[in-house]
Amino acid sequence: MFILQKHRPPPCALSGLECFALKELQERQDIVIIRVDKGNATVILDKDKYDDKIKTLLQDPSTYVETTLKPMK
Repeated sequence: MFILQKHRPPPCALSGLECFALKELQERQDIVIIRVDKGNATVILDKDKYDDKIKTLLQDPSTYVETTLKPMK
């Protein structure tokens, strides 16, 4: 437990100005910042467009299938 209390996040690998810009972007409520699944990239999307895309995916029956399996047993 003591080791976890002493742990500090690694320093930012970006320049000071880039770190400042990233923090400013993270505080905005009108955008969503996500990592893409493939590759080492980050995407910034308009929150309304992101929400619309997620709703579209969730409403499409071919995207996800309900299961009766209980994987957490």
